[in-house]
Formats: sequence, structure tokens, C-alpha cells
Amino acid sequence: MKLQDAYAAERNAAGGWKLIGYTEPASNNFSYSGTGVAEDATVELEKLSSHMGWRAENNVALNDCKATKCFWNIVLNKGDKGGQIEYAACQSSDAAPLTANFDAIGTPGKTCTAK
Repeated sequence: MKLQDAYAAERNAAGGWKLIGYTEPASNNFSYSGTGVAEDATVELEKLSSHMGWRAENNVALNDCKATKCFWNIVLNKGDKGGQIEYAACQSSDAAPLTANFDAIGTPGKTCTAK
């Protein structure tokens, strides 16, 4: 999110993972994606609406999360102020006990519906 915020402040756009300098973590337990903005593309902040910014899915069972059944998402939306992105953080219901505060990293009141 900090990489995305810095990119947005400088370019007035959301950038794909490659442009903002993000590299997905190497993991056997999780798969990561950010399909709302292609890795080397941008979306102008004015046009940013419910774009998937980051997604993690479990590849192995984790407590009540069966393999590939739980997810954690960060959805990007145009902010109320210039050069700003608002984030919606959401997770599947089975993931909530594992990461109870995950929703708190998003902007309050933003929904997690993603394109």
C-alpha cells in the first residue's frame, strides 16, 4: 500500500505491481495476484473504481480454511483527495479468525466488490 500510495502521489495514477516496485512473496502456502491493474500498466485515479490491487489465496489448509477456499483482498478506489487511493480490505469468513484485524487496514466504509 505504501508503494502504491507513493506512486499515486507522483503519477496521479495507480500502478501495476511491476511499476510500483512490488514483488510477490515466495510462498508454497499462498498464491498472490493483483489482476485489477496489469503489472506494467496504470489506471488514472479518476477512473479507479473497485480495481483489485492485491489478492492472496491459501494453497494449503489453515485451520478452518480448506486449501484454495480462503482469500484476502485489497481493492483500490479513487480517494476523496487528489493523488489519493482509498483501500478496501476484505477476507473470506473462514479467514477472519486467522487475521482478525485485516479489515482494519482498509479505508472505513469502503466495500470489497472488485472488478
